[in-house]
Amino acid sequence: MDGRREPQQIDSLGERLRRAEVDLEQALRLFRDLRRTALAGDYDSEGFDRAILACRAAAAVFAHAAGAARRRPPPGSEGPPARTPDQLARLRFARWLVETGRLTDQGAA
Repeated sequence: MDGRREPQQIDSLGERLRRAEVDLEQALRLFRDLRRTALAGDYDSEGFDRAILACRAAAAVFAHAAGAARRRPPPGSEGPPARTPDQLARLRFARWLVETGRLTDQGAA
């Protein structure tokens, strides 16, 4: 991975999260304003429906951006090393021993 692209990706994820948060706040503000207007006696059903749909869409975009930001590894970390097929085979064998009762954690004293 190119070192120059990584900070741009981080910036774009952070910017996308901030933009999604602002859009969600605006959609919720519009919804609250329409709700106040409806309680005052001037109900606009089409506007109310549009506001609800806008809130749902903004919430979905925000959740997606927040999930992408949570999944992003911290800068400088490369994650755990990949296991080799030999290591995976050993782990599977050890799991099989435990599952079949041939290996227990109750060692001889």
